Amino acid sequence: MSPGKDTATPIPGVKRRIRRSTTACLPCRHRKRKCGKSPPSSCDNCLQDGITCEWPTVDGRKIRFHRPKRETSTSNEPRDRSASPKGGPGPSSTHLRADNSAIVDDTYTHSFHGHSTQSYSSHHVGLYPDVVPLPIGSSDESFAFPAPFNLEQSVEQIPLPHLDAAWSSQMDPVDLVSALSSQMPIIESSSPDYTGRSVADLFSSFAFPQSGVFDTRQVDQASPSQEQKCFNVTWWRPHGDTAIAPGLKRITLKVRVEPPRKTSPGTTEDWMEKAPEVLMPNGMPSLMIMDHLLDLFDTYFGCQFPALEKDTLKEDIHRGGGSIFLLNCIACSAARFSTHPWIALEHLQPHEYGNVFLKVARDLMGSMLSVPSRDTVNALALLAGISHGIDDEAAEWMTTGMAVRMALDLGLHLDHHDVSSISPNDQRLNKLTFWTVFMLDFSLSFGVGRISTFQIKGIKQSLPTDQDMVGVNKPAPHCRTAFPYAAAQMLSYGSYIDILNGPHDESDGDWLSEARLSIRRSVVKYNSLPPDMQWNATNFQNQSAANQGSIFVQMHLWMHTLIASAYLTDTSQRGPVQTNWVYDAPPLLAPDAWRHSARIIGDILVLSDIINPFAYHALPFVNQAFFVAGCCYIKEVENQQRKRLHRSGTTSLNEVAEASRSNHEPIGSVQDNDELYHNLLTLVTSRNINTLQRGLDKQAKYWSGVAWVAQALEQRLSGVSSRAIDLVAVTEQLASYVSIRDAGIVESMKKEV
Repeated sequence: MSPGKDTATPIPGVKRRIRRSTTACLPCRHRKRKCGKSPPSSCDNCLQDGITCEWPTVDGRKIRFHRPKRETSTSNEPRDRSASPKGGPGPSSTHLRADNSAIVDDTYTHSFHGHSTQSYSSHHVGLYPDVVPLPIGSSDESFAFPAPFNLEQSVEQIPLPHLDAAWSSQMDPVDLVSALSSQMPIIESSSPDYTGRSVADLFSSFAFPQSGVFDTRQVDQASPSQEQKCFNVTWWRPHGDTAIAPGLKRITLKVRVEPPRKTSPGTTEDWMEKAPEVLMPNGMPSLMIMDHLLDLFDTYFGCQFPALEKDTLKEDIHRGGGSIFLLNCIACSAARFSTHPWIALEHLQPHEYGNVFLKVARDLMGSMLSVPSRDTVNALALLAGISHGIDDEAAEWMTTGMAVRMALDLGLHLDHHDVSSISPNDQRLNKLTFWTVFMLDFSLSFGVGRISTFQIKGIKQSLPTDQDMVGVNKPAPHCRTAFPYAAAQMLSYGSYIDILNGPHDESDGDWLSEARLSIRRSVVKYNSLPPDMQWNATNFQNQSAANQGSIFVQMHLWMHTLIASAYLTDTSQRGPVQTNWVYDAPPLLAPDAWRHSARIIGDILVLSDIINPFAYHALPFVNQAFFVAGCCYIKEVENQQRKRLHRSGTTSLNEVAEASRSNHEPIGSVQDNDELYHNLLTLVTSRNINTLQRGLDKQAKYWSGVAWVAQALEQRLSGVSSRAIDLVAVTEQLASYVSIRDAGIVESMKKEV
């Protein structure tokens, strides 16, 4: 038979290879439909369905990257052609539904777009989720999401996931895995075959792809001798007074080692081959996906990053511009709230949806540090939250530091209003960017228990005003954003955070007086908020309708977190208490102010679940508010228990009888009343902590770094003191890990364990 002829008679028993068309557009390829057109014209299917017809380059790759034909194998070993084992269904990708789904009518379902005119009562909401205190309209409707869209709809027709819906993915699972092949696989348990072997020796038995992108399919098909190996590395990390777990803590992290890449980082052709639906050849998210994710970002994160204006970003990407680094960070942040079938894959958790964009962003990060820019500062700030989302606390701290350093290098902390060479719009965006990074720095410093990176005395930048928020209030022009007030509040907290976490002599009362004075100033400023910025249900509904709910919730949560934490750190208790401090202080500074603040934190959580749960789901760093409130309740029960034990050990029967007679009560009723109060306190505490724990669990769906906070609260609830919380035991229960390519550093740290 002549090798050059194509008309040869087929050999019996040999399956003829079917060649797929290489000219089909991406939507037709995705839906496995016959296209019938050639680029650049739009195909009939896309025109009929009203979707954007996108064409890849030839076969999705450039000619020089086509794989060569297979050479005849000289090995006598049979090739493994077994199919990859089929796994069970992955975790559901559906989003969280509100617990009180039956009490909110459909009017509010659309209120995020500003269509709702319904008002909610502003009276307080209790901490119990089964109590419905808000008078709301028809109860037949629920938080039900509209019917799942079909895959032939355009992105413009896809509704934003304000509340939950399951996207019915009709894609081939193999294609789904291929589309986002840079996702991290499930951790493999250690194999006995690896005992006593070094990290470097394990490279030969790892199943790694030939390209620079880690391919999860090759892990699934690996033989038992090719299992992935994760190592535990350990180091010590100091945490200050305001931290969740104060003291010098041993940190253990699961690390997976990858070999150095054979191709340069961020090879665009490789990305195009791996995820052609979501990434373009230059590494930028595809226009269709980016439009969708920009809408999500503006809805859930726009109020926290006012310098990133949606209209400007869309203009940039549609004219072929925009920072690829920034756009991938935006896409990664917003992807966790997406229900698009190309992003919300069934085998992934919401906090993993954006990992394909994170891979590109991290490959670009090193080179972006050489060219400081406002876009890069915003991107680094986004990466801090993203790192929290994947439970990478070290990267979270480092990227925040890089954002702060670059902001300082660009002079964003200075007021340049008298410099004519800087346009007024650039000055406005510089100001908004600075205060975004400033709030991130102080939020993280409070959570870790360290002094802030920004020095308050060196800040000359003016606070943002309503006039600076151009374009932010477009969804509801009548409703002001809380961003300027949140920035001013965080600035007032700064000295308090630095005083508590900075070096001080416990025997010297000056630092304590200074801390008390600082928090008093913050409370006075908080109490002077204008009526439309004060916490109540009506204001929260209005802010949510304007897509400003997150920054509004953040402003109030941080104030009450600081007040409640003062009870945990004994700021208002230790040292000589000044008599006039109690009586001259505002109401929130009373000795039992923590009770009010802990209750408000619970109220915010419950009301958010009723009106707009994404108001706190989109805030990666406010989980500490729920932890602090829970610890306050636990500490109160512990204090009450100590008092009961003390009284039972020192009070005589005669004294008990005398107390009973003076109150005209039978003997023994004093102990009975004490016992009754203790039982009631324990019951209320248990109910409140359960509510707070549910809030942490809901946040953990979108930010896996919240999971260890929930575990720490569990330890605290079991009787472990805050300084005795075992973070090693916490992290051992979590499945998160990081991947690095430096086998040597892992080996050296492993030896130090």
